[in-house]
Amino acid sequence: MVTCSNDVWLLLEAEEGGLGAFADGLICEGRRLADALRGELAAVLLGPDTGELEEALAECGADRLYRGRDAGLADYHPEIYASLLGELVREHRPRLFLTLDSARGADLMPRLAATIGAPLVMNCTNIEAGEEIEFTKPVQSGRLHAVMTAPAGGTSLATLNAEYLPEAATAAPSQIARVCDIEADVSAIATRLDITSYLKADPKTVDIREAEIVVAVGNGIGARENFAAFERFAELIGAALGGSRPVIDSGILPHERQIGQTGRAISARLAILCGISGSEYFTKGIERAGTKVAINSDREAPIFKDIDLGIHADINALIPKLTAHIKRGTEGGGR
Repeated sequence: MVTCSNDVWLLLEAEEGGLGAFADGLICEGRRLADALRGELAAVLLGPDTGELEEALAECGADRLYRGRDAGLADYHPEIYASLLGELVREHRPRLFLTLDSARGADLMPRLAATIGAPLVMNCTNIEAGEEIEFTKPVQSGRLHAVMTAPAGGTSLATLNAEYLPEAATAAPSQIARVCDIEADVSAIATRLDITSYLKADPKTVDIREAEIVVAVGNGIGARENFAAFERFAELIGAALGGSRPVIDSGILPHERQIGQTGRAISARLAILCGISGSEYFTKGIERAGTKVAINSDREAPIFKDIDLGIHADINALIPKLTAHIKRGTEGGGR
């Protein structure tokens, strides 16, 4: 039997020229596991334009960076990725190969597991490394947690739930990732799928953790019938809807749309927070969001301490006006 190294590998996703919002937490978790196994931490980046990310990876604590810069990797193709990564894993035999439980991770990792014949645990909330690798994941819609083990002697795969990743820690500034180029002719990889285009997910149904724009509503919307105005606004700007716990508890939005410590963490480029007071339980869920705009009629609302732009206004008066103004602008009927 061919033995594995004790290394931990991470597959990272580049987003708009940078690392994704949860990459820092994933690398921090990888570092913890690599140290527990007394191995090295390696990051894998696939795509023709990854050069600018090397410094960020070194700062985050990766020991090695495997980069594939073939032009054929510009867009995600599941068969090409699974084949290329399968050869890489067979050659280097890491103990753990991890990625986020994102749309891509959920699609790719089962394919990779089948390609190399390795065990896979999806949507992990915790991993502990020792003689055996112990994986914890939710089951029965989160009502229970299952604990699974993988014995020593082979590579194990897992996807990690972003909500349970640790806060990023600052690595030693002297640490520099060693860059290793992946030599592969992507055009020679046989595929059965012909991917002609990619369609963006409907903001109404996309996982709120992966939405680019989020409109979040809180108790400040008042009566239930006021919610329709926020639905129209979110649809107009291509945003996913989320809410604070009181809105979820009232049944206006389902639980999977709850933002906060007891809900989900978002990484949207833009988060518009409407009528949310801003308790610590809620703000835990927006820490990784990009630009945060809060609209609230209470000047003293705690939410104004945790955002980039604050607007003191009645949301039930402002949002319909803003919706009408945007519609006039997009239809060319006003200034």
